[in-house]
Amino acid sequence: MALICSCSAPKATSYSYSEYKTISPSQSVYTVPVIADLDVAKESITYAERINKNITTMTDAEVEALASREKEVVVANAAKANNADVIVAPTINITTDVNKNLVIIVYGYPASYKNFRNATEADKWIIENTAIHTHSAINFGINNR
Repeated sequence: MALICSCSAPKATSYSYSEYKTISPSQSVYTVPVIADLDVAKESITYAERINKNITTMTDAEVEALASREKEVVVANAAKANNADVIVAPTINITTDVNKNLVIIVYGYPASYKNFRNATEADKWIIENTAIHTHSAINFGINNR
């Protein structure tokens, strides 16, 4: 008597995901303290892209990895399509279409940095109160020459 068994990882047939962030892509490098204003659009945008990869041939882990990679690209593409540096308060929805391709939709407010300037002593509170502290922020020193 022969017993034949075939095992394979389960394949994904649909996918859904939502996420919320305050600003994306994240930027938090301080080399010399520089301050800029953020000009945020009054109207929100909706931007969508379809990822042409049928997920039915992928494992759940492969779908998660694809979605994780592609959502950052789509947010950046949304900013570029709207002549913005960042998307403020993006909401990201990921679903599948009828062909089992991922569809990534970004909702948010396009924003652009403007009025770059060197930080002054009056700006010290901004750097000290940021969520991410670096040694530059903690050892804040300004020389007005």
